[in-house]
Amino acid sequence: MKLFLDNNLPPALAKALNALLEPYYHQAVHLSEEFPTNTSDLEWIAALKEQGNCIILTNDSFKEYVAERKALAESGLVVFWLSGKQWGRLKLLEKNLSILEWTSAILNHAEPAIAEAIRTGRGSIWAMRHVPNNRKYKFEREQLS
Repeated sequence: MKLFLDNNLPPALAKALNALLEPYYHQAVHLSEEFPTNTSDLEWIAALKEQGNCIILTNDSFKEYVAERKALAESGLVVFWLSGKQWGRLKLLEKNLSILEWTSAILNHAEPAIAEAIRTGRGSIWAMRHVPNNRKYKFEREQLS
């Protein structure tokens, strides 16, 4: 499985995640490793749809972007986004460490979500609710279209 980080997360985080995931036959890549940094969301969504077996990690809810949400819904891709003000209050290092801590929960949650996407052909977006000093990982499904 590929964990794809878009431009609103740092490339260094993708490298750290990749180092941790590689022994488990997963990989993490940053958008800038596969596409020019100015690639539109619609372009990389279409490309990832063709690749398959990919989950997206982003700091973007795509709420204001109707075309992108529609493309994600039709792509069969699974998206996890850092939802809520708590993520925004974290300093970069704290945010990166929190994402590293969430990685196992993301992968576990992604497996049935990907199975559903394969079965239905529909993508899904999951809000990751960060609760400071709490090791409970909460995912909430959101409507894509």
